[in-house]
Amino acid sequence: GLALTWFVRAPLLAGLAWACKILFWDTDRPQGSPGLLIFGGPGGVLPLPSLVFSVAVNAVGAVGNLAFAAVIHPALAAVSLLWGAVRGILNTAWDWLVYYCVIAPLARVPIVDSFAARRIQGPGMASNYFFQVGREEALICLVSKLEALELGHWHSSLQRQIKSPLDSVDELAHVLGTSGVALLDWNNLAVAGIKEDVGKLTSRLGRLLSSRRQAYPQSPSVPGSGSVRCSAEDLQFLRGHGEAIV
Repeated sequence: GLALTWFVRAPLLAGLAWACKILFWDTDRPQGSPGLLIFGGPGGVLPLPSLVFSVAVNAVGAVGNLAFAAVIHPALAAVSLLWGAVRGILNTAWDWLVYYCVIAPLARVPIVDSFAARRIQGPGMASNYFFQVGREEALICLVSKLEALELGHWHSSLQRQIKSPLDSVDELAHVLGTSGVALLDWNNLAVAGIKEDVGKLTSRLGRLLSSRRQAYPQSPSVPGSGSVRCSAEDLQFLRGHGEAIV
């Protein structure tokens, strides 16, 4: 601040020095005239104040101004610059620490700076917060959802086919009534074999389902929230591609 205000301070100090020398202390007075124009009188010259003022202004003042301009002001400017740099580094380190150690793990932080993110008054405070995703991520989510539905239907269909022999046996027993129960009791070894085969096929189907789920691409997960928003244009684009996929 001192180094930047020299162009205002230097004329001001020079004007004050001129006013003191000319108006208060008559330095250009004739020999024998009073030394003080305002406080002086007919008593004559006051040599001691004139000497002190002359030494202070003309000698010490010039050296002091030179020292301020050449040494003190640059030193203060360097100290101010260093202090500003230290404050900036400390503020940046504190913001980084708070964000990555507190906000990011605990709060619902938006992926990008969007309109939905700017609506939040505080991280994690808005219950209606949702993320914005691009077309590619939305298509991946859509394809993953369709593949998961297709895999679920395939599993249900095969499971019904595997259990169809047991269902047929139960239906036969229900139709035949008492004689059917007696027939099943008489042929319980065959029924036990069917149940064993159904159990083995069901276990094998479960393992196959797990392997296929691992092979399918997973939809991208959105941390902290299960809701995703798309723009109207992106939503229309996704609907068209979804109909084409289906």
